[in-house]
Amino acid sequence: MRPLADALAALPGQRAASSALQTELARDQQELQRLTALAVRKPRLDVAREGMAQAERDLTALGGEEAAAAAICAREVAVANAQLSAVQRELSGLATEDATGTLAALDLRTRLILP
Repeated sequence: MRPLADALAALPGQRAASSALQTELARDQQELQRLTALAVRKPRLDVAREGMAQAERDLTALGGEEAAAAAICAREVAVANAQLSAVQRELSGLATEDATGTLAALDLRTRLILP
């Protein structure tokens, strides 16, 4: 009967150890579920990171393109302004020539009429 009494006396300690193991097992299962959920999201996170990196590269390229387009626009505006100035100078010269021609014609008529 002594071995049975010893076995019964050890039961509370074994129950406590079993309970502690079950608690630890439950924590480990929760940690495994959390890590599994992270593992499932990792490919999506990697794709999202690559998408962000590509978007940043595209944005940088667009910034360069915008600067180049602004420089081209500034050059074209400068050329157009230079052409406009040349046209205005030419118009001014034509107006002067027209007035000179008109005066010369009047002078000629006046000489013909008044000898």
